[in-house]
Amino acid sequence: MTEKAVDAPIFNHKLRADKATQMIRLNKDTPSEVLQEVKKGDLVTDTFSKTGLVEEIETSDDGLYRIYNFHLVTGRTITIKK
Repeated sequence: MTEKAVDAPIFNHKLRADKATQMIRLNKDTPSEVLQEVKKGDLVTDTFSKTGLVEEIETSDDGLYRIYNFHLVTGRTITIKK
């Protein structure tokens, strides 16, 4: 498999096509495009205390914010309001 670098705001460096080994930082500064591309099995962190593989993703809209809940296999949840 050849590696292909593309621009992505993940830890401020180039993302390789093999995304399975990349950790995605999730916080209020993460662009909506990146939040929408996260899928089950991705390795994510909130850069504080929650790190793990995504088990389930829930999205909702309260009229003011779009709310992303990333449930991790560790039992923790990362919630982002954007």
